[in-house]
Amino acid sequence: MDDLGKLTKKDKVELAISTGISAIPYIGGSLNTLYFGAKQERRIKRIEKFYELIKEEYNNIQEKVKDWSNQDEGKLRSLIEEINEGVENDFIAEKIDYFKNCFFNLLTDPSDENYRKRKYFISILNSLSEMDISVIINLYRAPEGDGYKGTKTSEKDNAEFLATLEKLRSFGLVDAALAGSITINVRLSDITHYTISEFGKEFCQFCLENCFSNLKIRTLDEAMEDLLKQYKEPLSARKIAEKVNKNKWYVRTDKKPLDGTQITARAVKKPKLFEIDRSVKPHMIRIKD
Repeated sequence: MDDLGKLTKKDKVELAISTGISAIPYIGGSLNTLYFGAKQERRIKRIEKFYELIKEEYNNIQEKVKDWSNQDEGKLRSLIEEINEGVENDFIAEKIDYFKNCFFNLLTDPSDENYRKRKYFISILNSLSEMDISVIINLYRAPEGDGYKGTKTSEKDNAEFLATLEKLRSFGLVDAALAGSITINVRLSDITHYTISEFGKEFCQFCLENCFSNLKIRTLDEAMEDLLKQYKEPLSARKIAEKVNKNKWYVRTDKKPLDGTQITARAVKKPKLFEIDRSVKPHMIRIKD
């Protein structure tokens, strides 16, 4: 039997579910039709919508599309099927953008050599939550060597956040190293420093970074807010400008670097979002509670 005739693991599970539901006396047949009919309809609509989006945005990358006629058709088909499965199961708008990135990167940078790695990347993307993706993006955007070490949130939030970091580490996307001494009453998580791995950077470049532009550049408000959340402490206007420029999170229309004066002016303009402590020198900016 060739590959086309084989049942995938997913097909076998669905066949087992269908058989099980159908075996229920009297109502099994109706329930089976109800469950799988609606499920297939949702999947078809998601796939249709996804390829409508691909068609709409194709012109943006058309000049970058490479000749992939010499690529192994079986491997390319397998990668596209992996993307389709993710689209069928998860139609969150932001995540769909990442599946589009994967699809477009297959067209603009075809490579049989990276087949296994790319298939693994897409399977990882399928299993990541919005929080997981947010954390890995923050690590990817952080200056070289910067990362997370301990947290000052509630115990519940801290446990959830650490679980996310450990999940990313289990995929190889994040590195963890001790950044302090193990002593009494010090938890291991408090002194573990999490940074993005080289493998994680490759994942972000293939799945999360758009193939014809960088990860979405923030507005100045968003850049300031994200930076203050990342550092979890007030920063001077000069420091904020320095970090935002280095990370390239915000670019002025004249392409000139931000300066502290512009940061202070924005904080003054948005009093509901930012608070300025003028009792110290230099003045410190924080996110308003």
